[in-house]
Amino acid sequence: MIISTLGGNGSLFVRHIGYFFLLILLFLSYRIDRLKSLVRHFVSVCCVLASLSLFFWILAILGVPMNSTLYINWASKYYAPIKGFLGLFYFSQDFTAFLGMYLPRNTAIFTEAPMCSFVFCLGLIFDMFIGDEENKHRLGWRQALLIIGIISTTSTTGIMIVILTLVANLFRTVKINPLVLVVGAVLSAFVLYAMWQIFLVKTTENSNSVSIRFDDLHAGVEAWLVHPFFGNGLENILAYLPFIQGYRVMDGGNSGFSSGALQILMTGGIFYFTWVIFIPMLRMFHRSRSYLFLALIFLTMLINTVIYDTFMMFFISALFYALTLRKKEVPVN
Repeated sequence: MIISTLGGNGSLFVRHIGYFFLLILLFLSYRIDRLKSLVRHFVSVCCVLASLSLFFWILAILGVPMNSTLYINWASKYYAPIKGFLGLFYFSQDFTAFLGMYLPRNTAIFTEAPMCSFVFCLGLIFDMFIGDEENKHRLGWRQALLIIGIISTTSTTGIMIVILTLVANLFRTVKINPLVLVVGAVLSAFVLYAMWQIFLVKTTENSNSVSIRFDDLHAGVEAWLVHPFFGNGLENILAYLPFIQGYRVMDGGNSGFSSGALQILMTGGIFYFTWVIFIPMLRMFHRSRSYLFLALIFLTMLINTVIYDTFMMFFISALFYALTLRKKEVPVN
């Protein structure tokens, strides 16, 4: 499964070995009550990235001349120049239409805005649902900073995650009764309507991006169904290519994939998806309402973001296992 293609170099094998070491590390962190401290450090790093990138993002909006140039070959066969400030911050993507405005896309230290948005969203949901229990319903400065950072990436997925996170935060400790169910239904309908409007705006402003994502979903399902139980091989990440629209594989087309959940299914099948995603999420569902919302929001992010073979995905999977450990009762002599 691991080395499944002719050109496979086994690099993914190293990542999976690292996954088990992550499990051990996080288990030990749990045992010495340092796991939440580790998560808070991750959130702090996200806040530093958000604050610094927002500073330069605002400079770009104000029209301050950029004074640095970097050449990259991301998403291009040619080395394309990108502009930035002081050799510290670069805009790896162009200005874009967003909710009726024309704005630069905040990419922080990442190669594209969706990656930046994904990390900021992780920081937000970690801080919201694994943070201090005493401040469950308050929107702290770190959460506000991360929300602004997510908005600055102009990522539609990021905006939807912010809305879902804020709504989930309202309902994670409230007692369930008929009034709560009615309010929840009304609020859910409003949230769905707001998300639909955001989707319509995105479709109008960037219809090509939306059509590509729908094509990815179709191609991902088709590739998964070829070998549904054990997948097409963990390194066969291009198994979807025969199923996408032809124009996307031509010169200048966008043949990249955008669904992390379907990428896991089509490469490792139900077997791999079960122990990396399904089991740790199921454990989260049964532990607490906060962890339930955390897992559901992460799954929403995973459906629309590719992090299949990154250490970040393995860290999150191992973290979910560690968060749901239960300490054994020590018998009293």
